[in-house]
Amino acid sequence: STCTANSGYKFSSTCRAGSLTINAAAASFSCSNQTYNGSPKTACTCSGCTLGTGCSATNAGDYTCYASANANYTLSTTSKGWTMNKAAASFSCSNQTYNGSPKTACSCSGCTLGTGCSATDPGSYTCNASANANYTLSTTSKGWTMNKGDGWVTLSQKPSSVACWKTLYSAFSIQGSSGNKYTCSSSNSAVATCEDGNRIYGKGQLGSTTITVTVLETTYYKAASTSWTVTTNSCGSWKYYNVNFGDTYGCSSSNNCLNSCRWDYGNSAYWSCIDSYTTAPTDRSLGTGQYCWCYS
Repeated sequence: STCTANSGYKFSSTCRAGSLTINAAAASFSCSNQTYNGSPKTACTCSGCTLGTGCSATNAGDYTCYASANANYTLSTTSKGWTMNKAAASFSCSNQTYNGSPKTACSCSGCTLGTGCSATDPGSYTCNASANANYTLSTTSKGWTMNKGDGWVTLSQKPSSVACWKTLYSAFSIQGSSGNKYTCSSSNSAVATCEDGNRIYGKGQLGSTTITVTVLETTYYKAASTSWTVTTNSCGSWKYYNVNFGDTYGCSSSNNCLNSCRWDYGNSAYWSCIDSYTTAPTDRSLGTGQYCWCYS
């Protein structure tokens, strides 16, 4: 270039020819990893440059983004690597309760259920799953349980009272989750007992007892029970009947004791033969003793 001094000025030295240089600016080019969510994502940015291929993606994987510098800019590198990470799949199972129908215990988002995820019968199971494309699983199997169903029992009736020494035959019918497998018990056998599962036998003591019917646990159902109170009433007493039937045969060898009891105390009277005339029997029985007792 040529230089001249302005009016009133002069160069202190000879004017020299020279040149001026403007350097290109540094472009800013960066990429960051992304996580799959089903939508396209751009992982890179560029200031002073133009993005090319590989800078956006939808599916999980490793990519290389290319860029070119704009005019007046320079790039230290024209490519950068980045990753679209797989998303975490959601896989869960919950215990179920048997009701006779097939049940699926597990659910999976971002994965596909395999074997062991559905069942009908009670038991322990293992559900297997596999991750879909673009997803990852922390575990590929989960355990779950099909619990037994709640047992149930219904009675046609619940007799609330029974006379002493009287049996209620077929007093109630039983239906339950175990079919005909059940037990019947009394909390006070001196008042009344439960026999054969569906009849109550009133004993010789006034009072109340709790009768409990329990259906047993089965392959499919838990045990279940129902209870109620039974009261004995109209209790009589044992009376020594002074009849001498001899020492050889005893009163049980003849109907004389029964006939005599019912003659004096009515047809509802019961009789028992024991070897004592001072201590009353504890139960009605034909017995084998010498002494006749009547209950009325």
